Amino acid sequence: MCGGVEFKAFNPKTGRLEYRRVYFPMPHAKLPVVGFKGAALVTWGKREGELADSDLPRGGWARLDSLQAGKWKRYKPQPVIIPVKQFMEKDKEKVSHWFELENDQVIQGVGIIHAGTPVVYVVTVQGNETNVHDRMPSVVNLDEAREHLQFAWRDKEDEEWPWLKPTS
Repeated sequence: MCGGVEFKAFNPKTGRLEYRRVYFPMPHAKLPVVGFKGAALVTWGKREGELADSDLPRGGWARLDSLQAGKWKRYKPQPVIIPVKQFMEKDKEKVSHWFELENDQVIQGVGIIHAGTPVVYVVTVQGNETNVHDRMPSVVNLDEAREHLQFAWRDKEDEEWPWLKPTS
């Protein structure tokens, strides 16, 4: 179900890009998100006690089949991508398993604006042969993301994945 992710982010204390792990249960957890208007760290879903004034769904995940069926339509979800190095799933015994993405892969997400604040949900699909969890994040390659989101991308030599920028 994607209970955690690892990504590179700028650390203002060290002045360097460093790996950061974020887990959904963490208060105010944020994910790296790239959408039509650029990139940012965005609040990951809705946890107990957060966004109490909203009717947003609790949790940090949106099933692809629910999105396609229009169940999220009232929230006006926008497709985004979540560029991470790896994601974590827990099995039935609560053991963490990390899955590394290829350099040309990203996780699909949906962005929602609530009271002027962006919130992101990880899009999930039926689990695969890993058998760790019955749901997993929807992982796509950059070409699929570019086609779906109408993004152009460029490589940066000092990055582990190509960053995306909106097309004009």
